Amino acid sequence: MPSRKWLVVGVVAVAVAGGCGPQGGDTGPQPSSGASDTAASRTASIGEHRRQEALFYLRGTKIRRLTLESNRDALIADLHTKDVFGGGRSPWVAYIEPGTRSSETEVDFVESPVLHLFNVTTRKDVVVGPGLGPVWGPRTALAYLRPVERRDCSGERCSGRTKLVLRNATSGAEVVALSAGHWRVLGWLGHKVLVGDADHLRTTLLVDADGGVAKLALSPSSIWAGAPNGRWLLTVDDSSAHFLSLGTDGAVTGSASVSLEAGILAEGSWSLDSTSVAAGLLNRRTLDSKLVVLGPDSQRFRRIGSVHPAGSVLWSRSGSSLVAVATDGSQGLRAVRCLTGETSGCSTLLRWKQGVALLSLR
Repeated sequence: MPSRKWLVVGVVAVAVAGGCGPQGGDTGPQPSSGASDTAASRTASIGEHRRQEALFYLRGTKIRRLTLESNRDALIADLHTKDVFGGGRSPWVAYIEPGTRSSETEVDFVESPVLHLFNVTTRKDVVVGPGLGPVWGPRTALAYLRPVERRDCSGERCSGRTKLVLRNATSGAEVVALSAGHWRVLGWLGHKVLVGDADHLRTTLLVDADGGVAKLALSPSSIWAGAPNGRWLLTVDDSSAHFLSLGTDGAVTGSASVSLEAGILAEGSWSLDSTSVAAGLLNRRTLDSKLVVLGPDSQRFRRIGSVHPAGSVLWSRSGSSLVAVATDGSQGLRAVRCLTGETSGCSTLLRWKQGVALLSLR
Protein backbone atom coordinates (compact mmCIF):
# COMPACT_ATOMS: atom_id res chain seq x y z
CA MET A 1 0.00 0.00 0.00
CA PRO A 2 1.39 3.43 -0.82
CA SER A 3 2.30 6.10 1.67
CA ARG A 4 -1.24 7.53 1.52
CA LYS A 5 -2.19 5.34 4.47
CA TRP A 6 0.19 7.28 6.70
CA LEU A 7 -1.34 10.57 5.60
CA VAL A 8 -4.57 9.95 7.47
CA VAL A 9 -2.71 9.11 10.65
CA GLY A 10 -0.66 12.25 10.24
CA VAL A 11 -3.58 14.66 9.93
CA VAL A 12 -5.44 13.13 12.85
CA ALA A 13 -4.04 14.51 16.07
CA VAL A 14 -3.09 11.16 17.59
CA ALA A 15 -0.92 8.46 15.98
CA VAL A 16 -1.82 4.79 16.30
CA ALA A 17 1.61 3.78 17.53
CA GLY A 18 3.31 5.55 20.40
CA GLY A 19 3.89 5.49 24.12
CA CYS A 20 2.04 3.39 26.64
CA GLY A 21 -1.62 3.92 27.41
CA PRO A 22 -3.12 3.85 30.89
CA GLN A 23 -0.51 3.59 33.63
CA GLY A 24 -0.32 1.08 36.41
CA GLY A 25 -0.11 -2.67 35.80
CA ASP A 26 -1.29 -4.21 32.54
CA THR A 27 -4.79 -2.88 32.44
CA GLY A 28 -4.57 -2.00 28.75
CA PRO A 29 -7.22 -0.03 26.91
CA GLN A 30 -10.55 -0.88 28.46
CA PRO A 31 -12.99 -2.92 26.34
CA SER A 32 -16.08 -0.87 25.67
CA SER A 33 -19.57 -1.86 26.68
CA GLY A 34 -20.35 -1.61 22.97
CA ALA A 35 -22.36 1.59 22.70
CA SER A 36 -23.66 1.70 19.12
CA ASP A 37 -23.66 4.54 16.63
CA THR A 38 -26.86 3.02 15.24
CA ALA A 39 -29.21 0.26 16.30
CA ALA A 40 -28.10 -1.84 13.33
CA SER A 41 -24.79 -2.65 15.00
CA ARG A 42 -26.41 -4.53 17.89
CA THR A 43 -26.61 -7.74 15.90
CA ALA A 44 -23.55 -9.40 14.34
CA SER A 45 -23.26 -12.49 12.18
CA ILE A 46 -24.37 -15.60 14.11
CA GLY A 47 -21.85 -17.72 12.23
CA GLU A 48 -19.01 -15.43 13.29
CA HIS A 49 -20.08 -15.62 16.93
CA ARG A 50 -20.01 -19.40 16.86
CA ARG A 51 -16.42 -19.36 15.63
CA GLN A 52 -15.31 -17.00 18.39
CA GLU A 53 -13.69 -14.42 16.15
CA ALA A 54 -11.11 -12.35 18.01
CA LEU A 55 -9.21 -9.13 17.52
CA PHE A 56 -5.45 -9.29 18.12
CA TYR A 57 -3.89 -5.95 18.90
CA LEU A 58 -0.69 -4.41 20.24
CA ARG A 59 -0.70 -2.23 23.31
CA GLY A 60 2.77 -0.81 23.89
CA THR A 61 4.89 -3.91 23.31
CA LYS A 62 2.26 -6.45 24.42
CA ILE A 63 0.02 -8.52 22.15
CA ARG A 64 -3.53 -8.87 23.47
CA ARG A 65 -6.57 -10.84 22.31
CA LEU A 66 -10.10 -9.46 22.49
CA THR A 67 -12.81 -12.08 21.87
CA LEU A 68 -15.62 -10.25 20.13
CA GLU A 69 -18.52 -12.36 21.43
CA SER A 70 -17.60 -12.33 25.11
CA ASN A 71 -15.65 -9.05 25.15
CA ARG A 72 -12.94 -10.95 27.04
CA ASP A 73 -9.53 -9.28 26.84
CA ALA A 74 -6.39 -11.34 27.52
CA LEU A 75 -2.62 -10.85 27.41
CA ILE A 76 -0.85 -13.10 24.89
CA ALA A 77 2.82 -12.07 25.14
CA ASP A 78 5.22 -9.19 25.58
CA LEU A 79 7.49 -8.95 22.51
CA HIS A 80 9.50 -6.04 23.96
CA THR A 81 9.17 -4.05 20.73
CA LYS A 82 6.56 -1.94 18.99
CA ASP A 83 7.75 -3.04 15.54
CA VAL A 84 5.12 -5.78 15.11
CA PHE A 85 3.39 -6.72 11.83
CA GLY A 86 0.06 -8.54 11.80
CA GLY A 87 -0.41 -11.73 9.78
CA GLY A 88 -3.88 -11.25 8.33
CA ARG A 89 -5.83 -14.48 8.97
CA SER A 90 -2.75 -16.50 9.95
CA PRO A 91 -1.79 -17.13 13.61
CA TRP A 92 1.64 -15.58 12.98
CA VAL A 93 2.94 -12.07 13.47
CA ALA A 94 6.37 -10.78 12.49
CA TYR A 95 8.46 -8.45 14.60
CA ILE A 96 11.85 -6.76 14.48
CA GLU A 97 14.13 -7.37 17.43
CA PRO A 98 15.07 -4.08 19.11
CA GLY A 99 18.61 -2.98 18.38
CA THR A 100 20.70 -0.08 17.21
CA ARG A 101 18.67 2.39 15.20
CA SER A 102 18.95 5.94 13.98
CA SER A 103 15.30 6.80 14.65
CA GLU A 104 13.17 5.96 17.67
CA THR A 105 9.96 5.65 15.66
CA GLU A 106 10.70 3.90 12.36
CA VAL A 107 11.67 0.24 11.99
CA ASP A 108 13.11 0.92 8.54
CA PHE A 109 15.96 2.79 10.19
CA VAL A 110 17.25 -0.08 12.32
CA GLU A 111 20.85 -0.56 11.24
CA SER A 112 21.01 -4.29 12.07
CA PRO A 113 17.41 -5.58 12.00
CA VAL A 114 16.72 -9.15 13.17
CA LEU A 115 13.40 -10.61 12.04
CA HIS A 116 11.34 -12.91 14.29
CA LEU A 117 8.06 -14.74 13.78
CA PHE A 118 5.70 -15.34 16.70
CA ASN A 119 2.66 -17.66 16.74
CA VAL A 120 -0.13 -16.15 18.85
CA THR A 121 -1.75 -19.57 19.33
CA THR A 122 1.24 -21.73 20.30
CA ARG A 123 3.51 -18.90 21.59
CA LYS A 124 6.30 -20.30 19.39
CA ASP A 125 9.03 -17.75 18.59
CA VAL A 126 11.17 -18.27 15.47
CA VAL A 127 14.35 -16.29 14.80
CA VAL A 128 14.46 -15.81 11.03
CA GLY A 129 17.66 -13.77 10.98
CA PRO A 130 18.58 -10.47 9.32
CA GLY A 131 15.44 -9.02 7.77
CA LEU A 132 13.16 -6.02 7.51
CA GLY A 133 9.97 -4.82 5.83
CA PRO A 134 7.87 -8.00 6.38
CA VAL A 135 4.56 -8.13 4.51
CA TRP A 136 2.10 -11.00 4.95
CA GLY A 137 0.41 -12.69 2.01
CA PRO A 138 -2.04 -15.60 1.62
CA ARG A 139 -2.27 -17.99 4.56
CA THR A 140 1.23 -18.14 6.12
CA ALA A 141 3.20 -16.63 3.22
CA LEU A 142 5.61 -13.83 4.10
CA ALA A 143 7.74 -11.53 1.96
CA TYR A 144 10.64 -9.69 3.55
CA LEU A 145 13.94 -8.03 2.68
CA ARG A 146 17.28 -9.51 3.73
CA PRO A 147 20.21 -7.06 3.89
CA VAL A 148 23.22 -8.16 1.84
CA GLU A 149 25.55 -5.38 2.92
CA ARG A 150 25.97 -3.04 5.85
CA ARG A 151 23.09 -0.61 6.28
CA ASP A 152 24.26 2.94 6.86
CA CYS A 153 21.54 4.97 8.56
CA SER A 154 21.56 8.70 9.14
CA GLY A 155 18.49 10.44 10.52
CA GLU A 156 15.56 8.90 8.63
CA ARG A 157 17.46 7.50 5.67
CA CYS A 158 19.24 4.18 5.18
CA SER A 159 21.36 2.94 2.32
CA GLY A 160 22.16 -0.66 1.50
CA ARG A 161 20.98 -3.32 -0.92
CA THR A 162 18.67 -6.19 0.02
CA LYS A 163 17.37 -9.46 -1.40
CA LEU A 164 13.67 -10.27 -1.63
CA VAL A 165 12.89 -13.46 0.32
CA LEU A 166 9.61 -15.39 0.32
CA ARG A 167 8.97 -17.62 3.32
CA ASN A 168 6.35 -20.07 4.53
CA ALA A 169 5.94 -19.28 8.23
CA THR A 170 4.67 -22.77 9.07
CA SER A 171 7.28 -24.90 7.30
CA GLY A 172 10.15 -22.42 7.41
CA ALA A 173 10.86 -22.98 3.70
CA GLU A 174 12.39 -19.97 1.98
CA VAL A 175 13.27 -18.88 -1.55
CA VAL A 176 15.25 -15.84 -2.68
CA ALA A 177 12.96 -14.29 -5.30
CA LEU A 178 15.10 -11.27 -6.23
CA SER A 179 18.86 -10.82 -5.94
CA ALA A 180 20.49 -7.71 -4.47
CA GLY A 181 18.81 -4.41 -5.26
CA HIS A 182 17.09 -1.41 -3.73
CA TRP A 183 13.73 -3.08 -3.22
CA ARG A 184 10.55 -2.16 -1.39
CA VAL A 185 7.76 -4.69 -0.77
CA LEU A 186 4.46 -3.04 -1.70
CA GLY A 187 2.12 -5.96 -1.03
CA TRP A 188 0.73 -9.15 -2.53
CA LEU A 189 -1.42 -9.86 -5.58
CA GLY A 190 -2.71 -13.35 -4.91
CA HIS A 191 0.42 -15.51 -4.55
CA LYS A 192 2.68 -12.97 -6.25
CA VAL A 193 4.51 -10.05 -4.67
CA LEU A 194 4.39 -6.42 -5.79
CA VAL A 195 7.85 -4.85 -5.50
CA GLY A 196 9.12 -1.33 -6.06
CA ASP A 197 12.65 -0.59 -7.26
CA ALA A 198 14.20 2.67 -6.01
CA ASP A 199 16.33 2.74 -9.16
CA HIS A 200 13.28 2.57 -11.47
CA LEU A 201 10.39 4.60 -10.08
CA ARG A 202 8.10 4.37 -13.11
CA THR A 203 7.60 0.62 -13.03
CA THR A 204 6.61 -2.06 -10.51
CA LEU A 205 7.72 -5.68 -10.46
CA LEU A 206 5.34 -8.62 -10.02
CA VAL A 207 7.36 -11.52 -8.58
CA ASP A 208 6.46 -15.16 -7.90
CA ALA A 209 8.23 -17.87 -5.91
CA ASP A 210 9.21 -19.76 -9.06
CA GLY A 211 11.46 -16.94 -10.20
CA GLY A 212 9.02 -15.35 -12.61
CA VAL A 213 9.19 -11.55 -12.83
CA ALA A 214 6.75 -9.37 -14.79
CA LYS A 215 7.24 -5.63 -15.18
CA LEU A 216 4.14 -3.47 -14.73
CA ALA A 217 3.95 -0.03 -16.36
CA LEU A 218 2.74 1.41 -13.06
CA SER A 219 4.60 3.59 -10.58
CA PRO A 220 4.83 2.11 -7.06
CA SER A 221 3.20 5.26 -5.66
CA SER A 222 0.01 4.58 -7.65
CA ILE A 223 -0.50 1.07 -6.28
CA TRP A 224 -2.92 0.72 -3.36
CA ALA A 225 -3.25 -3.07 -2.89
CA GLY A 226 -3.75 -6.36 -4.72
CA ALA A 227 -6.77 -8.61 -4.17
CA PRO A 228 -6.22 -11.85 -2.17
CA ASN A 229 -7.36 -13.98 -5.11
CA GLY A 230 -4.96 -12.20 -7.48
CA ARG A 231 -7.70 -11.08 -9.88
CA TRP A 232 -7.67 -7.34 -9.23
CA LEU A 233 -4.96 -4.75 -8.61
CA LEU A 234 -6.25 -1.50 -7.11
CA THR A 235 -4.48 1.70 -8.15
CA VAL A 236 -5.37 5.30 -7.33
CA ASP A 237 -4.84 8.74 -8.81
CA ASP A 238 -6.02 12.23 -7.88
CA SER A 239 -9.66 11.54 -8.70
CA SER A 240 -10.45 7.83 -8.91
CA ALA A 241 -9.76 4.29 -7.79
CA HIS A 242 -8.97 1.90 -10.66
CA PHE A 243 -9.47 -1.86 -10.42
CA LEU A 244 -7.13 -3.46 -12.98
CA SER A 245 -7.25 -7.02 -14.23
CA LEU A 246 -3.79 -8.26 -15.25
CA GLY A 247 -2.59 -10.98 -17.58
CA THR A 248 0.29 -13.33 -16.73
CA ASP A 249 2.71 -10.94 -18.46
CA GLY A 250 1.53 -8.00 -16.38
CA ALA A 251 -0.47 -6.38 -19.17
CA VAL A 252 -3.82 -4.81 -18.23
CA THR A 253 -6.65 -6.92 -19.68
CA GLY A 254 -9.58 -5.08 -18.12
CA SER A 255 -10.43 -2.26 -15.73
CA ALA A 256 -13.20 -0.63 -13.70
CA SER A 257 -13.05 2.80 -12.07
CA VAL A 258 -14.81 4.39 -9.11
CA SER A 259 -14.72 8.14 -8.49
CA LEU A 260 -13.22 9.18 -5.15
CA GLU A 261 -14.80 12.63 -5.47
CA ALA A 262 -11.37 14.26 -5.18
CA GLY A 263 -10.69 12.36 -1.96
CA ILE A 264 -7.62 10.36 -0.94
CA LEU A 265 -8.03 6.62 -0.39
CA ALA A 266 -6.09 6.03 2.81
CA GLU A 267 -5.44 2.91 4.90
CA GLY A 268 -7.68 -0.12 4.43
CA SER A 269 -7.84 -3.68 3.11
CA TRP A 270 -9.51 -6.11 0.72
CA SER A 271 -12.29 -8.42 1.88
CA LEU A 272 -11.28 -12.09 2.06
CA ASP A 273 -13.43 -12.95 -0.98
CA SER A 274 -11.76 -10.18 -3.04
CA THR A 275 -15.07 -8.49 -3.91
CA SER A 276 -14.70 -5.26 -1.93
CA VAL A 277 -12.26 -2.82 -0.39
CA ALA A 278 -12.88 -0.98 2.88
CA ALA A 279 -10.78 2.09 3.64
CA GLY A 280 -10.67 5.57 5.01
CA LEU A 281 -11.45 8.31 2.48
CA LEU A 282 -9.85 11.65 3.28
CA ASN A 283 -11.36 14.93 2.06
CA ARG A 284 -8.51 16.95 0.56
CA ARG A 285 -10.06 20.28 1.51
CA THR A 286 -11.44 19.70 5.01
CA LEU A 287 -9.16 16.78 6.00
CA ASP A 288 -12.27 15.05 7.32
CA SER A 289 -12.36 11.24 6.88
CA LYS A 290 -15.09 8.65 6.41
CA LEU A 291 -15.15 4.85 6.23
CA VAL A 292 -16.15 3.60 2.79
CA VAL A 293 -16.60 0.35 0.86
CA LEU A 294 -16.06 0.04 -2.91
CA GLY A 295 -15.28 -2.66 -5.45
CA PRO A 296 -14.83 -3.41 -9.14
CA ASP A 297 -18.61 -3.87 -9.48
CA SER A 298 -19.41 -0.62 -7.66
CA GLN A 299 -20.89 2.44 -9.35
CA ARG A 300 -19.57 4.56 -6.48
CA PHE A 301 -18.27 4.14 -2.95
CA ARG A 302 -20.66 3.56 -0.04
CA ARG A 303 -20.16 5.05 3.40
CA ILE A 304 -20.14 2.72 6.43
CA GLY A 305 -21.52 4.16 9.67
CA SER A 306 -20.70 7.69 10.76
CA VAL A 307 -17.22 7.08 12.18
CA HIS A 308 -14.06 8.92 11.13
CA PRO A 309 -11.33 6.34 10.39
CA ALA A 310 -7.72 6.97 11.37
CA GLY A 311 -5.82 3.73 10.74
CA SER A 312 -6.16 0.00 10.13
CA VAL A 313 -9.27 -1.67 8.67
CA LEU A 314 -9.72 -5.45 9.15
CA TRP A 315 -12.44 -7.60 7.54
CA SER A 316 -14.32 -10.42 9.29
CA ARG A 317 -14.39 -13.94 7.83
CA SER A 318 -17.85 -13.54 6.33
CA GLY A 319 -17.42 -9.98 5.13
CA SER A 320 -20.54 -8.93 7.01
CA SER A 321 -18.54 -6.79 9.43
CA LEU A 322 -15.15 -5.15 9.87
CA VAL A 323 -13.02 -3.62 12.62
CA ALA A 324 -11.38 -0.23 12.10
CA VAL A 325 -9.44 2.41 14.00
CA ALA A 326 -11.47 5.62 14.33
CA THR A 327 -11.16 8.94 16.13
CA ASP A 328 -12.72 9.27 19.57
CA GLY A 329 -12.98 12.93 20.37
CA SER A 330 -10.11 15.36 19.93
CA GLN A 331 -7.46 13.40 21.83
CA GLY A 332 -8.28 9.72 21.50
CA LEU A 333 -8.75 6.73 19.24
CA ARG A 334 -11.01 3.70 19.34
CA ALA A 335 -11.51 0.36 17.63
CA VAL A 336 -14.99 0.08 16.15
CA ARG A 337 -16.85 -2.92 14.77
CA CYS A 338 -19.07 -2.01 11.83
CA LEU A 339 -21.67 -3.92 9.85
CA THR A 340 -21.08 -3.68 6.10
CA GLY A 341 -24.63 -4.30 4.82
CA GLU A 342 -26.98 -1.70 3.42
CA THR A 343 -28.07 -0.90 6.98
CA SER A 344 -24.66 -0.24 8.49
CA GLY A 345 -23.70 0.85 11.96
CA CYS A 346 -20.70 0.74 14.30
CA SER A 347 -20.10 -0.12 17.94
CA THR A 348 -17.00 0.61 20.01
CA LEU A 349 -14.74 -2.26 21.12
CA LEU A 350 -11.79 -0.39 22.67
CA ARG A 351 -10.73 3.14 23.51
CA TRP A 352 -7.23 4.47 24.05
CA LYS A 353 -5.09 7.61 23.95
CA GLN A 354 -1.94 6.20 22.35
CA GLY A 355 0.23 3.09 22.06
CA VAL A 356 -2.26 0.70 20.36
CA ALA A 357 -2.18 -0.87 16.88
CA LEU A 358 -4.55 -3.47 15.39
CA LEU A 359 -2.80 -6.61 14.16
CA SER A 360 -5.35 -9.13 12.88
CA LEU A 361 -8.94 -10.31 13.09
CA ARG A 362 -9.26 -14.11 13.11
